[in-house]
Amino acid sequence: MKLRIAELTFALIVRTAMGQDFPSSTPSSAPSASKMYFDVPEQKWTVQLPSTGSPAGPRVGKGNAVSVSPDGASLYITLDNGRLEVLSASDGTHRWGYEPTPFAPGWTTSCSSAISFGEKDSQGFAIHTVIHTPPAFFLQDVQSQLVAVSHPAQEVLWTAMVPGEIQGNPIVTSGERFNGEYIMFTHNQNVTSAEPVGGFSMVVAETGDLIFTEIAGDSVNDPDPANLVRVDTLRLPYGPLGTAPSPDFGRYPDGEGNAQDLFVWATNINMGWGPNGYTRAFQLPRLFTPAFVEILSTSFLKENRWNSIAGPTISSDGLDLLFGVRSNSVRGWTGALDFTQNANVARTLDVDTAEPRMAIPYSPVFSDQKSPFFVSTTVGTLYSLTTARGETVWSADFGSPVSAKVKASPDGAFVYYTTESGTVAALDQESGEEAWSITCDDIVEEPGTACADVIEAEASLAASELVLYYSDALGNVKALNLGEGVFNTTAPTPFPTTSPAPTAEPTSPFPTTQPTVRVTLVPSEYPSDVPSLEPTQLPTTSPGPTVEGASQAPSGQPTPKPSDAPTMAPTVSSSEAPTSSPTVAPTPAPTPTPVETPAPIATPEPTPAPVEEEPTLAPGEIDGCSNYGLSVVMALLTGVVAFLV
Repeated sequence: MKLRIAELTFALIVRTAMGQDFPSSTPSSAPSASKMYFDVPEQKWTVQLPSTGSPAGPRVGKGNAVSVSPDGASLYITLDNGRLEVLSASDGTHRWGYEPTPFAPGWTTSCSSAISFGEKDSQGFAIHTVIHTPPAFFLQDVQSQLVAVSHPAQEVLWTAMVPGEIQGNPIVTSGERFNGEYIMFTHNQNVTSAEPVGGFSMVVAETGDLIFTEIAGDSVNDPDPANLVRVDTLRLPYGPLGTAPSPDFGRYPDGEGNAQDLFVWATNINMGWGPNGYTRAFQLPRLFTPAFVEILSTSFLKENRWNSIAGPTISSDGLDLLFGVRSNSVRGWTGALDFTQNANVARTLDVDTAEPRMAIPYSPVFSDQKSPFFVSTTVGTLYSLTTARGETVWSADFGSPVSAKVKASPDGAFVYYTTESGTVAALDQESGEEAWSITCDDIVEEPGTACADVIEAEASLAASELVLYYSDALGNVKALNLGEGVFNTTAPTPFPTTSPAPTAEPTSPFPTTQPTVRVTLVPSEYPSDVPSLEPTQLPTTSPGPTVEGASQAPSGQPTPKPSDAPTMAPTVSSSEAPTSSPTVAPTPAPTPTPVETPAPIATPEPTPAPVEEEPTLAPGEIDGCSNYGLSVVMALLTGVVAFLV
């Protein structure tokens, strides 16, 4: 009997170390839902947002977005003056609106962010940013206001002021431990001066309390004490965040073994034109509690010969990192490469003859299989590039700049884009051939309906239905039926209901009657005092990490992570990226027991040398297993021997 137990235990150890899963009596996925794409999309509905339609009025502009809620019930639309409008996703009915109040008389409000969604204790919420700018002759700095709105009830939960200008979209934490607990963002202070300074901050999602801020240059963790002029001591402005929710681990020395949300950003000097900068990362410690906030610190990754105006894109497993950077170029860390090493993807795409230093304005987008990825340039060309090498699969020239980040359908069929000239189109992901292309004139049905030949805001795909939502600059929001059926998606619906209103007494700890306004680092009386630029609580300076070797990771695509805690340790795959993504049937809520599909094995490809930077391989890998994985195997083998003895 002992021998049989030992055999089974040894088999478990070997299969776990080699990244294999055991058979399950439960089917790995249900048959995919049938769907059929239309040759040309059909307009589902179109509506005009309140107070829009005039060239002099509010616009749905650059940085704004039409964001569909995770439950698919509502559209949250940000406008360039800071307004937020909420529509029914099914028919475009106007549900609710929010109008920000300027910070002080004479100040103006603006917004260049989309919506970030979160959920805490069955309470859904949406976060967006309003920027408050003082008159030109004032000596005060710009202030940013975070606005939290409940979903689906659409009530203001709280607002909070933070110093400086928030970059991009604030991001709500996810994962089993910190789901919906905190909101992370980068922001630049002194933006009205010639020397803006970046910062990384964290607020409590339930209250809006600012509990952690680290200003650029305050945390020095460069491991080389001989480097007297360290780049991470420079107080440079930051670009927006990119995130990998619940990654396998952080692929950098400080992130080894940490599966909490990974946040990465780069410096943003002179709108991304600056020649030299650096990248940083942050993860909450696995056992973090607010009582130990003083131990928090961001991590320096590496010095670069570029800057970025857009947030990076990180693969869902956290193992691949892409930046669109200055001079219409792409930099990436893919495969088994540590983020502190030189990039192995380095491509310069179209050169903008009007301004060769122009940075790619929008984040790259991964396909459903993680390769290829898609990136658009400032001159109006969309590229499909291999993730491993950055080689061109295809390119398409639109004759007009792409107006926002493209959208890749989760089934790998099409990539959707909008242009500044008002075109909405779909390209085949594999070939780059155009499937269809329309303008606002093509779908105007009623005489006299306003139509703008300009699209500036980011569009949104429904979470499951074959519907694309977008708005032109004049606030005409449109829903396009792309076909019949649903996307195949592995993500459960994060919100418990699609009803536009609560069906029972609210259980949320958030207030629902009167919003709480929290003001941090701003003058208490206008306009006599200048707000302080220092954080309310300075983090302690963490000692420099001892780098014993870059963290080694499985070189293949991990199995998808369910939202509930897994019943077995994560597997380590020895394969390269899979040729197709696992398919898991969607469920309205997470299932108690996760069901995983083993990743297929692909032939490894060599990693080429980058154009400007020479890659180096991360040490610590033995036959596809990390040092950490070998330690686990040895510990389990020791237990088996003890049992037999």
